[in-house]
Amino acid sequence: MTDTPQTDRSPWAVFWIFLRLGLTSFGGPIAHLGYFRQELVVRRQWLTERSYADLVALCQFLPGPASSQVGIALGLSRSGYAGALAAWAGFTLPSAVVLMLFAQGITHYGDALPTGVLHGLKVVAVAVVAPPVGGRPKPPPAALAGRRRHQRLLDSGHSAPNRRKSAVGQGRPETGLRKRGSR
Repeated sequence: MTDTPQTDRSPWAVFWIFLRLGLTSFGGPIAHLGYFRQELVVRRQWLTERSYADLVALCQFLPGPASSQVGIALGLSRSGYAGALAAWAGFTLPSAVVLMLFAQGITHYGDALPTGVLHGLKVVAVAVVAPPVGGRPKPPPAALAGRRRHQRLLDSGHSAPNRRKSAVGQGRPETGLRKRGSR
Protein backbone atom coordinates (compact mmCIF):
# COMPACT_ATOMS: atom_id res chain seq x y z
CA MET A 1 0.00 0.00 0.00
CA THR A 2 1.07 3.54 -0.54
CA ASP A 3 1.02 6.33 2.02
CA THR A 4 -1.75 8.89 1.76
CA PRO A 5 -2.88 11.63 4.12
CA GLN A 6 -3.89 10.51 7.61
CA THR A 7 -7.27 12.20 7.12
CA ASP A 8 -8.26 9.29 4.85
CA ARG A 9 -7.70 6.76 7.63
CA SER A 10 -10.54 7.61 10.02
CA PRO A 11 -13.75 5.54 9.78
CA TRP A 12 -15.74 8.71 9.05
CA ALA A 13 -13.47 9.60 6.15
CA VAL A 14 -13.84 6.06 4.80
CA PHE A 15 -17.63 6.34 5.22
CA TRP A 16 -17.82 9.64 3.30
CA ILE A 17 -15.59 8.35 0.49
CA PHE A 18 -17.69 5.22 0.08
CA LEU A 19 -20.93 7.15 0.46
CA ARG A 20 -19.91 9.33 -2.49
CA LEU A 21 -19.06 6.19 -4.44
CA GLY A 22 -22.38 4.63 -3.43
CA LEU A 23 -24.29 7.70 -4.62
CA THR A 24 -22.50 7.93 -7.97
CA SER A 25 -21.67 4.33 -8.90
CA PHE A 26 -24.32 2.63 -10.99
CA GLY A 27 -24.31 -0.88 -12.40
CA GLY A 28 -23.36 -4.28 -11.11
CA PRO A 29 -20.27 -5.55 -9.30
CA ILE A 30 -18.03 -5.32 -12.38
CA ALA A 31 -18.89 -1.64 -12.85
CA HIS A 32 -18.35 -1.00 -9.14
CA LEU A 33 -14.88 -2.52 -9.33
CA GLY A 34 -14.07 -0.06 -12.11
CA TYR A 35 -15.25 2.86 -9.98
CA PHE A 36 -13.26 1.58 -6.98
CA ARG A 37 -10.14 1.24 -9.08
CA GLN A 38 -10.45 4.75 -10.48
CA GLU A 39 -11.13 6.38 -7.11
CA LEU A 40 -9.02 4.37 -4.68
CA VAL A 41 -6.13 3.07 -6.78
CA VAL A 42 -5.61 5.75 -9.43
CA ARG A 43 -6.84 8.91 -7.69
CA ARG A 44 -6.22 8.32 -3.97
CA GLN A 45 -3.45 5.72 -4.33
CA TRP A 46 -4.61 3.67 -1.36
CA LEU A 47 -2.95 0.61 -2.91
CA THR A 48 -1.05 -0.45 -6.01
CA GLU A 49 -2.54 -1.91 -9.19
CA ARG A 50 -1.06 -5.30 -8.31
CA SER A 51 -2.51 -5.26 -4.79
CA TYR A 52 -5.90 -4.25 -6.14
CA ALA A 53 -5.83 -7.00 -8.77
CA ASP A 54 -4.92 -9.56 -6.09
CA LEU A 55 -7.73 -8.32 -3.85
CA VAL A 56 -10.26 -8.49 -6.70
CA ALA A 57 -9.10 -12.02 -7.59
CA LEU A 58 -9.49 -13.14 -3.98
CA CYS A 59 -12.95 -11.58 -3.66
CA GLN A 60 -14.14 -13.14 -6.93
CA PHE A 61 -13.16 -16.52 -5.53
CA LEU A 62 -15.41 -16.03 -2.48
CA PRO A 63 -19.20 -16.37 -2.68
CA GLY A 64 -21.21 -13.16 -2.91
CA PRO A 65 -20.81 -9.91 -4.82
CA ALA A 66 -17.13 -9.16 -5.35
CA SER A 67 -17.60 -5.40 -5.25
CA SER A 68 -19.07 -5.49 -1.73
CA GLN A 69 -16.25 -7.72 -0.54
CA VAL A 70 -13.59 -5.51 -2.16
CA GLY A 71 -15.15 -2.41 -0.58
CA ILE A 72 -15.28 -4.01 2.86
CA ALA A 73 -11.67 -5.22 2.53
CA LEU A 74 -10.51 -1.75 1.47
CA GLY A 75 -12.30 -0.20 4.47
CA LEU A 76 -10.79 -2.84 6.75
CA SER A 77 -7.26 -2.21 5.49
CA ARG A 78 -7.74 1.55 5.73
CA SER A 79 -9.36 1.91 9.13
CA GLY A 80 -9.82 -1.48 10.80
CA TYR A 81 -13.18 -3.08 11.59
CA ALA A 82 -14.87 0.31 11.95
CA GLY A 83 -13.59 1.19 8.47
CA ALA A 84 -14.97 -2.06 7.07
CA LEU A 85 -18.40 -1.30 8.53
CA ALA A 86 -18.16 2.32 7.32
CA ALA A 87 -17.24 1.23 3.77
CA TRP A 88 -20.08 -1.30 3.66
CA ALA A 89 -22.66 1.15 5.03
CA GLY A 90 -21.49 4.05 2.89
CA PHE A 91 -21.57 2.07 -0.32
CA THR A 92 -24.64 -0.09 0.33
CA LEU A 93 -27.11 2.27 2.03
CA PRO A 94 -27.69 4.66 -0.90
CA SER A 95 -28.73 1.88 -3.27
CA ALA A 96 -30.85 0.18 -0.60
CA VAL A 97 -32.69 3.43 0.17
CA VAL A 98 -33.20 4.25 -3.53
CA LEU A 99 -34.45 0.72 -4.19
CA MET A 100 -36.96 0.91 -1.34
CA LEU A 101 -38.17 4.34 -2.45
CA PHE A 102 -38.47 3.17 -6.06
CA ALA A 103 -40.45 0.08 -5.01
CA GLN A 104 -42.72 2.22 -2.84
CA GLY A 105 -43.22 4.66 -5.73
CA ILE A 106 -44.01 1.92 -8.25
CA THR A 107 -46.48 0.40 -5.80
CA HIS A 108 -48.38 3.68 -5.41
CA TYR A 109 -47.85 5.38 -8.78
CA GLY A 110 -47.04 2.52 -11.17
CA ASP A 111 -50.15 2.98 -13.27
CA ALA A 112 -49.48 6.70 -13.73
CA LEU A 113 -46.15 6.11 -15.54
CA PRO A 114 -46.13 6.21 -19.33
CA THR A 115 -45.24 2.87 -20.91
CA GLY A 116 -41.77 3.90 -22.12
CA VAL A 117 -40.43 5.20 -18.80
CA LEU A 118 -38.96 1.90 -17.60
CA HIS A 119 -37.45 1.25 -21.03
CA GLY A 120 -35.90 4.72 -20.94
CA LEU A 121 -34.41 4.01 -17.52
CA LYS A 122 -32.80 0.84 -18.89
CA VAL A 123 -31.22 2.80 -21.78
CA VAL A 124 -29.88 5.41 -19.36
CA ALA A 125 -28.50 2.66 -17.10
CA VAL A 126 -26.54 1.19 -20.03
CA ALA A 127 -25.13 4.62 -20.88
CA VAL A 128 -24.06 5.18 -17.27
CA VAL A 129 -22.58 1.71 -16.73
CA ALA A 130 -20.71 1.34 -20.04
CA PRO A 131 -17.77 3.74 -19.36
CA PRO A 132 -16.45 2.16 -16.15
CA VAL A 133 -16.82 -1.36 -17.55
CA GLY A 134 -15.47 -0.71 -21.04
CA GLY A 135 -12.93 1.90 -20.00
CA ARG A 136 -11.09 -0.28 -17.54
CA PRO A 137 -7.65 -1.32 -18.72
CA LYS A 138 -7.08 -5.05 -18.58
CA PRO A 139 -4.84 -6.03 -15.68
CA PRO A 140 -1.57 -7.66 -16.63
CA PRO A 141 -1.85 -11.47 -16.56
CA ALA A 142 0.91 -11.72 -13.96
CA ALA A 143 -1.13 -9.57 -11.57
CA LEU A 144 -3.98 -12.07 -11.54
CA ALA A 145 -2.29 -15.38 -12.18
CA GLY A 146 0.89 -14.88 -10.21
CA ARG A 147 3.12 -17.66 -11.49
CA ARG A 148 2.87 -19.92 -14.52
CA ARG A 149 1.65 -22.88 -12.50
CA HIS A 150 -1.26 -20.75 -11.23
CA GLN A 151 -2.10 -19.77 -14.80
CA ARG A 152 -2.07 -23.42 -15.86
CA LEU A 153 -4.35 -24.24 -12.96
CA LEU A 154 -6.75 -21.47 -13.98
CA ASP A 155 -6.64 -22.51 -17.65
CA SER A 156 -7.21 -26.19 -16.92
CA GLY A 157 -10.30 -25.50 -14.84
CA HIS A 158 -12.28 -24.21 -17.80
CA SER A 159 -11.89 -27.11 -20.20
CA ALA A 160 -11.03 -30.13 -18.05
CA PRO A 161 -14.55 -31.65 -18.09
CA ASN A 162 -14.55 -31.57 -21.89
CA ARG A 163 -11.24 -33.47 -22.13
CA ARG A 164 -12.13 -36.20 -19.67
CA LYS A 165 -12.51 -39.71 -21.10
CA SER A 166 -15.86 -40.67 -19.74
CA ALA A 167 -19.30 -41.37 -21.11
CA VAL A 168 -20.28 -37.74 -20.57
CA GLY A 169 -17.00 -36.22 -21.76
CA GLN A 170 -16.79 -38.09 -25.08
CA GLY A 171 -18.27 -36.82 -28.29
CA ARG A 172 -19.61 -33.29 -28.47
CA PRO A 173 -18.29 -31.26 -25.52
CA GLU A 174 -21.40 -29.14 -25.12
CA THR A 175 -23.86 -32.06 -24.97
CA GLY A 176 -21.85 -35.19 -24.19
CA LEU A 177 -23.53 -36.94 -27.15
CA ARG A 178 -21.62 -38.94 -29.71
CA LYS A 179 -21.20 -37.71 -33.25
CA ARG A 180 -23.04 -39.61 -35.95
CA GLY A 181 -21.09 -42.51 -37.34
CA SER A 182 -18.59 -42.60 -34.44
CA ARG A 183 -18.33 -45.45 -31.99
